[in-house]
Amino acid sequence: MKFDNGSTIIGIQMKKRLYAVIVAVVIGLLFTTLLHKYVTDFTGLSRGIIAIILVVLYVGYNVYYGLKRTTFISYNDETSRIVVRHYRLRMFDPPKNSYEIPKEQFLKYELQRDKLGLWEELTLYRVTGQKVAKYPSFSISTLSKEQRKNLLGSLDFFKLEK
Repeated sequence: MKFDNGSTIIGIQMKKRLYAVIVAVVIGLLFTTLLHKYVTDFTGLSRGIIAIILVVLYVGYNVYYGLKRTTFISYNDETSRIVVRHYRLRMFDPPKNSYEIPKEQFLKYELQRDKLGLWEELTLYRVTGQKVAKYPSFSISTLSKEQRKNLLGSLDFFKLEK
């Protein structure tokens, strides 16, 4: 099985950019045209307050996806190895990780959930000789229900610790 959540990630990134442009254009129009008179009459709020509300909503949207730990994930188990590639969506150069675990060395996985239900992280374990290696956790909160089910089903199939 092979999949990635690239289309979901692209959608989130495009919405962030689109909302940034919309907020900038609306604020620009509020302060450079007579639009603020109509908006003030309709809402009863000054253009400064409206601008602050728009910026707070935009920042809140970005903070939500930051708290959700939005992560690009690529998974492939079609070879002799389980290959997982992932990186969190951050503003500046996020670290990109890639794990290649031979199927016969994959021990188990653990799921950790946020108490608020915003994110869910997966940790993979591998047997190396007499030791157990623990890979850094990564968020699976942006996977669709089907992708999540397929990922965990595949990992259940290959894990040594049943």
